[in-house]
Amino acid sequence: MTLFQEILDRARKMKQYRQQFEQDYDASRRRVDATRKDIDRWTAPQIRNQARQKTT
Repeated sequence: MTLFQEILDRARKMKQYRQQFEQDYDASRRRVDATRKDIDRWTAPQIRNQARQKTT
């Protein structure tokens, strides 16, 4: 294999690794955001004994 072919091969692999990393990172970020949203929902103060509005 010539030097030029080896450089192209390594550049192609680096591009593939970067794309895979970005996909994994984005998926991880979505999971963290979803977890954070769930935690906010679970720990939000609950309003108890709300006065019911009468409809007449």
